[in-house]
Amino acid sequence: MRKIASLLLALVLVLGIFSGCDFNKEPETKTITDCSGTQVEIPYNPSRVVVTSPAAVSFMNAMGLDDKIVGTHGSILNQSWVYVFDDYFNNVALFGKNPNAEELIAANVDLVILKDAEYAEALRATGINAVCFRYSNKDELFFAIDMLGEIFGDEAKNYADKWKTKLDATIE
Repeated sequence: MRKIASLLLALVLVLGIFSGCDFNKEPETKTITDCSGTQVEIPYNPSRVVVTSPAAVSFMNAMGLDDKIVGTHGSILNQSWVYVFDDYFNNVALFGKNPNAEELIAANVDLVILKDAEYAEALRATGINAVCFRYSNKDELFFAIDMLGEIFGDEAKNYADKWKTKLDATIE
C-alpha cells in the first residue's frame, strides 16, 4: 500500500511540475543575420517596427506587414505607390533617416529596420533592436528579402520565395 501511495504522490508531483509548463510558448527572441552580415538578436514576433528604408517599406507592404509599421522616414511619402494606401500613413510617425534613440524608446518600438549598418550597431548599443536592410546587387537583394521573411515568419517567407522566383523568371 505504501508503494502505491508513494507512486501516486510521485505521479502527482510530476504532473504538477509539467502543468505549469507551456510547451507551445513562442520564444521571446531569435537570432538573424542582417544585410551587413551581423548576427542580431531580435524579438520573436516584432509588432511595432520603424522602417526608414523605402525599399523595406515597399516589401513589407507587399508582404501584408503594413500594420506592423509604426514609423518611417518622411521621404516615403514622396513615393507614388503610397497613395494606394489611402490614409494609412496618416497613422505612421515620421522619423529621420537615422532616428534618435530617445524617439524610438518613446515610441515603444520593437525593431528598427534601416540602411546604415553603423547606425544599426549604435542603436543596438543603446538596447534598441535594429537591423540593416540594404543591397546593391541581385544576390544581396534576395538576402534582404529572405531576412524580412526570417524576421516576420512563414507568410513573409512564402512571399519572399514567390517574389524571388518571379524575379528570376522575369530576368530569364
